[in-house]
Amino acid sequence: MMHLKLKARGGAMLLVLAAASAETSIPTAAAQEVTIAERTLFLDKHFSATGKQKLTYLFLQEASDVLAFNDTATVEVHELGPDGTASVTTQFLSGEHAVPIPPLKRATGNPIILGFLESDIAKMKRLTGGSVNYFRKHIRMALAATDVHIRKTQIDYNNSTVPAQEITIVPYSGESQNKRLGRYTGKTYVFVTSAEIPGVVYCIYTKIRKTPDQTVDSSMIIAGGDPKQCN
Repeated sequence: MMHLKLKARGGAMLLVLAAASAETSIPTAAAQEVTIAERTLFLDKHFSATGKQKLTYLFLQEASDVLAFNDTATVEVHELGPDGTASVTTQFLSGEHAVPIPPLKRATGNPIILGFLESDIAKMKRLTGGSVNYFRKHIRMALAATDVHIRKTQIDYNNSTVPAQEITIVPYSGESQNKRLGRYTGKTYVFVTSAEIPGVVYCIYTKIRKTPDQTVDSSMIIAGGDPKQCN
Protein backbone atom coordinates (compact mmCIF):
# COMPACT_ATOMS: atom_id res chain seq x y z
CA MET A 1 0.00 0.00 0.00
CA MET A 2 1.13 3.53 -0.71
CA HIS A 3 1.66 6.10 2.02
CA LEU A 4 0.58 9.54 0.88
CA LYS A 5 2.50 12.37 2.52
CA LEU A 6 1.61 16.05 2.41
CA LYS A 7 4.07 18.90 2.49
CA ALA A 8 3.08 21.79 4.71
CA ARG A 9 4.56 24.66 6.70
CA GLY A 10 7.14 23.28 9.11
CA GLY A 11 7.53 19.82 7.61
CA ALA A 12 5.76 16.75 6.25
CA MET A 13 2.20 16.01 7.23
CA LEU A 14 2.61 12.39 8.23
CA LEU A 15 -0.88 11.77 9.51
CA VAL A 16 -1.49 9.26 6.73
CA LEU A 17 -4.56 9.89 4.61
CA ALA A 18 -6.17 6.60 5.52
CA ALA A 19 -9.23 8.64 6.26
CA ALA A 20 -9.32 9.73 2.67
CA SER A 21 -7.87 7.20 0.25
CA ALA A 22 -8.49 3.51 -0.29
CA GLU A 23 -4.90 3.27 -1.47
CA THR A 24 -3.37 4.26 1.86
CA SER A 25 -2.74 2.44 5.13
CA ILE A 26 -4.77 2.55 8.32
CA PRO A 27 -3.25 5.00 10.84
CA THR A 28 -3.17 2.56 13.74
CA ALA A 29 -0.52 2.72 16.43
CA ALA A 30 0.35 -0.92 15.88
CA ALA A 31 -0.70 -3.94 13.83
CA GLN A 32 -3.84 -4.94 15.71
CA GLU A 33 -7.56 -5.42 15.28
CA VAL A 34 -9.24 -2.31 13.92
CA THR A 35 -11.41 -0.56 16.53
CA ILE A 36 -14.92 0.72 15.91
CA ALA A 37 -13.60 4.28 16.13
CA GLU A 38 -10.94 3.64 13.48
CA ARG A 39 -13.39 1.90 11.20
CA THR A 40 -15.99 4.62 11.58
CA LEU A 41 -13.57 7.46 10.86
CA PHE A 42 -11.08 5.87 8.47
CA LEU A 43 -12.46 2.76 6.75
CA ASP A 44 -16.21 3.16 6.28
CA LYS A 45 -17.14 4.50 2.85
CA HIS A 46 -18.35 7.98 3.65
CA PHE A 47 -19.38 8.88 0.11
CA SER A 48 -21.13 5.70 -1.02
CA ALA A 49 -24.58 7.31 -0.77
CA THR A 50 -23.59 10.95 -1.11
CA GLY A 51 -23.83 11.61 -4.84
CA LYS A 52 -22.08 14.38 -6.76
CA GLN A 53 -22.22 17.56 -4.72
CA LYS A 54 -20.16 20.07 -2.78
CA LEU A 55 -20.25 19.67 1.00
CA THR A 56 -19.65 22.78 3.07
CA TYR A 57 -18.45 22.81 6.68
CA LEU A 58 -18.47 25.79 9.02
CA PHE A 59 -15.34 26.15 11.16
CA LEU A 60 -15.16 28.23 14.33
CA GLN A 61 -12.09 28.89 16.44
CA GLU A 62 -13.16 30.23 19.81
CA ALA A 63 -11.07 32.84 21.61
CA SER A 64 -9.07 30.82 24.12
CA ASP A 65 -5.31 30.67 23.72
CA VAL A 66 -5.40 31.86 20.11
CA LEU A 67 -7.28 34.57 18.23
CA ALA A 68 -10.86 33.70 17.37
CA PHE A 69 -11.85 33.32 13.72
CA ASN A 70 -14.39 31.57 11.55
CA ASP A 71 -13.95 30.08 8.10
CA THR A 72 -15.33 27.38 5.82
CA ALA A 73 -14.10 24.09 4.41
CA THR A 74 -15.47 22.23 1.40
CA VAL A 75 -15.33 18.73 -0.03
CA GLU A 76 -16.49 18.42 -3.64
CA VAL A 77 -17.56 14.95 -4.76
CA HIS A 78 -16.90 14.59 -8.50
CA GLU A 79 -17.34 10.92 -9.39
CA LEU A 80 -18.55 7.84 -7.53
CA GLY A 81 -16.81 4.49 -8.02
CA PRO A 82 -18.57 1.11 -8.17
CA ASP A 83 -16.72 0.13 -4.98
CA GLY A 84 -18.22 3.00 -2.97
CA THR A 85 -15.17 5.26 -3.18
CA ALA A 86 -15.28 8.73 -4.72
CA SER A 87 -13.15 11.26 -6.55
CA VAL A 88 -13.00 14.35 -4.32
CA THR A 89 -11.24 17.68 -3.93
CA THR A 90 -10.94 19.35 -0.55
CA GLN A 91 -10.38 22.96 0.49
CA PHE A 92 -9.79 23.16 4.22
CA LEU A 93 -9.99 26.76 5.42
CA SER A 94 -8.30 29.68 3.67
CA GLY A 95 -5.32 32.02 3.82
CA GLU A 96 -2.91 31.45 6.69
CA HIS A 97 -5.25 28.86 8.21
CA ALA A 98 -5.45 26.64 5.11
CA VAL A 99 -4.43 22.99 5.34
CA PRO A 100 -3.37 21.57 1.93
CA ILE A 101 -5.05 18.30 0.99
CA PRO A 102 -4.44 16.89 -2.51
CA PRO A 103 -7.24 15.69 -4.80
CA LEU A 104 -8.14 12.05 -4.21
CA LYS A 105 -9.36 9.69 -6.91
CA ARG A 106 -10.54 6.87 -4.64
CA ALA A 107 -11.52 8.45 -1.34
CA THR A 108 -12.96 6.09 1.24
CA GLY A 109 -13.32 8.29 4.31
CA ASN A 110 -14.02 12.00 4.40
CA PRO A 111 -10.76 14.02 4.19
CA ILE A 112 -12.38 16.79 6.21
CA ILE A 113 -11.39 14.75 9.29
CA LEU A 114 -7.72 14.98 8.39
CA GLY A 115 -8.02 18.69 7.70
CA PHE A 116 -9.46 19.34 11.14
CA LEU A 117 -6.88 17.20 12.93
CA GLU A 118 -3.91 18.67 11.07
CA SER A 119 -5.15 22.19 11.79
CA ASP A 120 -5.48 21.33 15.47
CA ILE A 121 -2.07 19.65 15.61
CA ALA A 122 -0.40 22.71 14.08
CA LYS A 123 -2.08 24.86 16.72
CA MET A 124 -0.96 22.55 19.54
CA LYS A 125 2.60 22.72 18.26
CA ARG A 126 2.53 26.53 18.35
CA LEU A 127 1.00 26.64 21.83
CA THR A 128 3.19 24.04 23.55
CA GLY A 129 6.35 23.69 21.48
CA GLY A 130 5.72 19.95 21.15
CA SER A 131 6.40 18.11 17.90
CA VAL A 132 3.63 17.41 15.40
CA ASN A 133 4.57 13.73 15.43
CA TYR A 134 4.00 13.63 19.20
CA PHE A 135 0.43 14.88 18.83
CA ARG A 136 -0.31 12.67 15.80
CA LYS A 137 0.93 9.61 17.66
CA HIS A 138 -1.28 10.23 20.68
CA ILE A 139 -4.38 10.87 18.57
CA ARG A 140 -3.75 7.63 16.64
CA MET A 141 -3.22 5.68 19.85
CA ALA A 142 -6.38 7.08 21.43
CA LEU A 143 -8.49 6.06 18.43
CA ALA A 144 -6.87 2.61 18.43
CA ALA A 145 -7.67 2.01 22.11
CA THR A 146 -10.20 -0.73 22.76
CA ASP A 147 -11.97 1.34 25.43
CA VAL A 148 -12.60 4.45 23.31
CA HIS A 149 -15.87 6.05 24.38
CA ILE A 150 -18.68 5.75 21.80
CA ARG A 151 -22.34 6.53 22.39
CA LYS A 152 -25.45 6.63 20.25
CA THR A 153 -27.20 9.96 19.85
CA GLN A 154 -29.46 11.93 17.52
CA ILE A 155 -28.68 14.98 15.42
CA ASP A 156 -30.67 17.58 13.52
CA TYR A 157 -29.76 18.02 9.86
CA ASN A 158 -31.76 20.05 7.34
CA ASN A 159 -34.84 20.03 9.58
CA SER A 160 -34.74 16.26 10.10
CA THR A 161 -33.67 14.27 13.17
CA VAL A 162 -31.46 11.30 12.34
CA PRO A 163 -29.47 8.71 14.35
CA ALA A 164 -25.78 9.33 14.91
CA GLN A 165 -22.87 8.25 17.06
CA GLU A 166 -20.40 10.26 19.08
CA ILE A 167 -16.75 9.21 19.48
CA THR A 168 -14.79 10.88 22.28
CA ILE A 169 -11.06 10.68 22.97
CA VAL A 170 -8.73 12.41 25.45
CA PRO A 171 -5.39 11.62 23.78
CA TYR A 172 -3.07 13.39 26.23
CA SER A 173 -4.69 12.26 29.49
CA GLY A 174 -1.74 10.05 30.38
CA GLU A 175 0.80 12.82 29.88
CA SER A 176 0.50 14.56 33.26
CA GLN A 177 4.30 14.45 33.60
CA ASN A 178 4.69 16.59 30.49
CA LYS A 179 4.73 20.10 31.95
CA ARG A 180 4.62 21.72 28.53
CA LEU A 181 1.11 20.38 27.97
CA GLY A 182 -0.31 21.97 31.12
CA ARG A 183 -4.12 22.01 30.99
CA TYR A 184 -4.05 20.45 27.51
CA THR A 185 -3.63 17.02 29.13
CA GLY A 186 -7.41 17.12 29.52
CA LYS A 187 -8.14 18.26 25.97
CA THR A 188 -11.07 16.31 24.53
CA TYR A 189 -11.78 15.53 20.87
CA VAL A 190 -15.33 14.66 19.82
CA PHE A 191 -16.36 13.24 16.43
CA VAL A 192 -20.08 13.05 15.59
CA THR A 193 -20.98 10.94 12.56
CA SER A 194 -24.11 9.66 10.87
CA ALA A 195 -24.62 7.42 7.86
CA GLU A 196 -27.82 9.39 7.22
CA ILE A 197 -26.06 12.58 6.10
CA PRO A 198 -23.84 13.23 3.06
CA GLY A 199 -20.16 12.63 3.79
CA VAL A 200 -21.03 11.00 7.16
CA VAL A 201 -19.19 13.66 9.23
CA TYR A 202 -21.66 15.85 11.14
CA CYS A 203 -19.25 17.74 13.35
CA ILE A 204 -15.89 17.60 15.09
CA TYR A 205 -14.97 19.73 18.07
CA THR A 206 -12.41 20.01 20.85
CA LYS A 207 -12.85 21.08 24.45
CA ILE A 208 -10.27 22.38 26.90
CA ARG A 209 -10.76 21.84 30.60
CA LYS A 210 -11.49 24.92 32.65
CA THR A 211 -12.93 25.35 36.11
CA PRO A 212 -15.72 24.54 36.63
CA ASP A 213 -16.68 23.59 33.06
CA GLN A 214 -15.04 22.65 29.82
CA THR A 215 -14.90 25.31 27.13
CA VAL A 216 -15.17 24.56 23.42
CA ASP A 217 -11.86 25.30 21.74
CA SER A 218 -12.64 24.81 18.05
CA SER A 219 -15.50 23.23 16.14
CA MET A 220 -16.53 22.29 12.61
CA ILE A 221 -20.06 21.35 11.53
CA ILE A 222 -21.65 20.52 8.21
CA ALA A 223 -23.85 23.29 6.78
CA GLY A 224 -27.43 22.45 7.69
CA GLY A 225 -26.45 21.09 11.10
CA ASP A 226 -27.24 22.54 14.53
CA PRO A 227 -24.15 24.12 16.19
CA LYS A 228 -25.78 23.66 19.60
CA GLN A 229 -25.24 19.91 19.19
CA CYS A 230 -21.47 20.38 18.90
CA ASN A 231 -20.36 21.74 22.24
